[in-house]
Amino acid sequence: MKFPPVRALKWLLLPVVAGRQTRHRRFPGSPPTGFCKSAATSWGVRIFQSKRWCEASGSVAKYFDRQLKVSNRLLTMNGATSSSPRHLPADERRAVTVAAVIALAAERNPQEITTTAIADRMSLTQGALFRHFPTKEAIWQAVMEWVAEVLLARIDDAAQTAASPLAALEVMFMAHIDFVAQHPGVPRILFGELQRAEDTPAKRAVQTLLEQYGLRLHALVEQGIAQGELDREVDPTAAATLFIGSIQGLVMQALLAGKVQRIRAAAPGAFAIFARGVRRVP
Repeated sequence: MKFPPVRALKWLLLPVVAGRQTRHRRFPGSPPTGFCKSAATSWGVRIFQSKRWCEASGSVAKYFDRQLKVSNRLLTMNGATSSSPRHLPADERRAVTVAAVIALAAERNPQEITTTAIADRMSLTQGALFRHFPTKEAIWQAVMEWVAEVLLARIDDAAQTAASPLAALEVMFMAHIDFVAQHPGVPRILFGELQRAEDTPAKRAVQTLLEQYGLRLHALVEQGIAQGELDREVDPTAAATLFIGSIQGLVMQALLAGKVQRIRAAAPGAFAIFARGVRRVP
């Protein structure tokens, strides 16, 4: 019988992309269903179940052989890169994006970080990045929300292990310092957002973080006063401001010196001064 041209047989190739098997469909102009039997396995394309499928010409057979090799190569590449940033669930993609922004902020001015730089750091296109974040502001908002969630969780966990209000303040101070040392890009982003004149979701997230942080400190100071550990003349609001301000001062000096890791060594002395100012003297 006369074999149809190559373009009439292209419908038989069932491409497998990213591990997904496409379903068989007949396209306009394709051969009738009974022309040849085809099947597809989950890991490749088996065009016909029998070697005696048709009396094809040598050129057509070579064409299909090349297509099969390409399909198998794509499947091999997909299996090797299934854990790469290109194939992550939405939640993991957002987490990876946040990590990329924080890492970039540790290297350059956060205001100079572009979506192109973020996509390049993640080995993605800008289009892939914007499928998860509609705007650059949405990326910054996600970063600030992550910072607030993780930082508050860390200081809460630290405070639960303390034996007294003053001890809780100390472990919270050190937990905050440790967080900054681990993520030096975070304070650069925080300072940058607070300096912006316009109101943005990211800036509001920073303000909410500071408010929630301050409430925790205020409650601990009041508890310390009630238990007689802290001086009753101490103003809880002023003490909370001094606590956060001491950390911000250490961070600013570390950033100016370009040696953020030194903040760990300076933290105990700074907290000791704070503690002497609020502790009740017998």
